[in-house]
Amino acid sequence: MYYNPESANQHLREQQEQIRKNTEKLRTACQERELDIELHTFTEDMLDQLLHASRFTDLLLVRHGHILSHSPAAPPSHFMRELLARAQCPVLIVPTEMQVIREISFAYNGTYSSIYAVRLFLQIFPPLAARKVTVLYVKENGQDGIPDELMLRRYLDVYCPKVEYRVLSGDAAKSIKICLQFKKHSLITFGAYGRSGLSRYFNQSTAEDALGLLHTWIFVTHP
Repeated sequence: MYYNPESANQHLREQQEQIRKNTEKLRTACQERELDIELHTFTEDMLDQLLHASRFTDLLLVRHGHILSHSPAAPPSHFMRELLARAQCPVLIVPTEMQVIREISFAYNGTYSSIYAVRLFLQIFPPLAARKVTVLYVKENGQDGIPDELMLRRYLDVYCPKVEYRVLSGDAAKSIKICLQFKKHSLITFGAYGRSGLSRYFNQSTAEDALGLLHTWIFVTHP
């Protein structure tokens, strides 16, 4: 669409006014619930400022719509790739349409990063441990059984009353996508972005990318 300077400036003013209104709505909603809120506006070096702020943050919330470059089939933008890979706190990717979380999936591959994500998620959201929990393990390196399964079961039994263990085969991205594509009230944890074997799951440019599942909550962190 063509914009002349006058219409472009008008469009910018409308955007700024909408941001101001939304900001006030957020501030009012928090005040009504007696929640303290401190708002910051980053205008320059936004990535560096966000990464620095994440060092002193418990959780970073990002909407699905801000992740994808153009469509669910598109890869994440460079900005979001860097943010997800370098954030110094857990990142919770929020569905485009908010839905109640009724089921939790833990993507587990036996590595420290995958169990670290599980542990951190349970620390931040302890009430969600009471929901249905499924551990998803994709067979790799010729190993059929779940690595350290006994220790994993003992650990999760302390927090989660209902746990199911599923061993999948084939490509990790495709296998996990099949498990999630029809679950519209689910959340899945991943132990790394761009730092482990699970990175290939995020780096695909096809619709099978987890980030293309706009109805799924995604919890990403790394040690």
